Amino acid sequence: MFFSDKTEIIVPPKDKKVDKGSRIDLRCEAIADKRLELKYQWKMDNAIIKYSNKIQWLEGENVLTIDDITVDDAGIYTCVAYTPSPKESSDEASASVDIAGKVYPREFKTTYLTEHYNNLVPRAFSSFKMAVGETPGQGCQSGSES
Repeated sequence: MFFSDKTEIIVPPKDKKVDKGSRIDLRCEAIADKRLELKYQWKMDNAIIKYSNKIQWLEGENVLTIDDITVDDAGIYTCVAYTPSPKESSDEASASVDIAGKVYPREFKTTYLTEHYNNLVPRAFSSFKMAVGETPGQGCQSGSES
């Protein structure tokens, strides 16, 4: 009978708050059944990261590096350690990357603006009343003033 050691992250990435333009290193190290190939994948806000000159996975060091940090780089970074088929096993750990001086985290802006646009804008326009033949601005009243 074959018993597989479960893949487990033993060094999770840590939350970071950095200045715009700086470089960060996110370390992630896992253990797995020695007979299986251990692989890593990184996600940012649940989207798989495509490595580039700016974002690199230093495999031998188990470190994700991001150079020249911008506001767009702020978010939740998730390290996924896994062993592929036939004996699949995985573990994941996340860390937040915040940019010093940034007012709102990305997920707040997206959620807040989407909810407010979808809920408030239609309601705001639905409360205006215009008589037939009137043009906007002539006798137009908000429902809240009635």
